[in-house]
Amino acid sequence: MIHKAEEHFFQAIDKYAANATVVIVRTMKDKFIDARETQARRTMKSAVDVHHRSATAIDEAARAQAEQELFERQEEDFQELEEHGLRKDFAPFVYVSHGM
Repeated sequence: MIHKAEEHFFQAIDKYAANATVVIVRTMKDKFIDARETQARRTMKSAVDVHHRSATAIDEAARAQAEQELFERQEEDFQELEEHGLRKDFAPFVYVSHGM
């Protein structure tokens, strides 16, 4: 979600320092993945066919779903930049976890 202050910042960079390198850092990647993985695991465990899947298979599927949701969030970030008139390649997004 781009807030008004961020929008003004991006516009100023685009106007006055178009050649400057800008990197956008989104923090708490680990918390995002953990929350989505936990929710996916709960959903999968409550599914009817859970008895045919091992705990390891459920964990792997939940992790894959969480990673997919992170990818989708990244795409939403790019779309939001474009909606605000910024090119997709305006600035790379870096998604980091705690302690990185």
